[in-house]
Amino acid sequence: MTNNVWGMGEDMAVQALREAGYSIRDRNFHCRWGELDIVACRGREMVFVEVKTRTSSEFGQPHESVTSAKRERIKKAARFYVAQQKEEDFTYRFDVICVSFDRGRWHWQWYKDAFI
Repeated sequence: MTNNVWGMGEDMAVQALREAGYSIRDRNFHCRWGELDIVACRGREMVFVEVKTRTSSEFGQPHESVTSAKRERIKKAARFYVAQQKEEDFTYRFDVICVSFDRGRWHWQWYKDAFI
């Protein structure tokens, strides 16, 4: 388990993915076009997961920070990842998992097919 809040949010997202039957292929994959927080697979489905963690709503809800520019960077990084892995028989999806800490409790929400 990670010690910082953002790492804890990613750890919670990984746990949710595993409980849903996904295997984790990569975490924090970096390339010149961006970062992929989590790359998960289940069968022939590959999911690129953006994790947003917040400890307050002062700066808005977590999913609101996944702007169109951020989505484009994620898509470019995902295309690079797929080309590098030479994976051809997969379907692909972009999800967002939002993790927040409110009133002493952690909460999470999973947006499947959050963008295309």
